Amino acid sequence: MSQGQFTFVAAGTRAEPSKIEVRKDGRAIGRILHLGESPHEGAIFQFHKGISITLNESAQYSDLEELKNWIRETQ
Repeated sequence: MSQGQFTFVAAGTRAEPSKIEVRKDGRAIGRILHLGESPHEGAIFQFHKGISITLNESAQYSDLEELKNWIRETQ
């Protein structure tokens, strides 16, 4: 898969938990949501592919940097 230039930009509104918009080569390809904290796992982050947030998340990680690495490797 071609490696593009990924950027992670602060995004979201008060009405949604989204914190980061994921862009590849300047185009929005998805969002990372911070869903809160879990007593067992710590923080919970989900990547949603596409520009609208639906129930079909693409990945969920407890470490934001690991999620960013997964996005770079698979998207």
